Amino acid sequence: MAPAILRAWLATGEPLQLIDVREPTETAAGIIAGAHCLPLGTLAQALHTLPRDVRTVLVCQSGVRSARAARQLMAAGFPAVHSLAGGMLRWREG
Repeated sequence: MAPAILRAWLATGEPLQLIDVREPTETAAGIIAGAHCLPLGTLAQALHTLPRDVRTVLVCQSGVRSARAARQLMAAGFPAVHSLAGGMLRWREG
């Protein structure tokens, strides 16, 4: 999904689960407001803690890891999962 779509969703105030799958050393440089940091390597163990009844958007640095995370969540039965195309690199472009 494009950053513009995520910005629009965030502006509506509708329930949205935003998960940043980067490592703590990467998220220290900044995250999207409201994002929950959950490194990709720990995602499988945390699946049971994540709500399934809200739209989920996954974020990483360039979009590669968030796409992997999205596939993982979809395989686990999450119904509304999206990966931020281009990750934080595109998000910061505005």
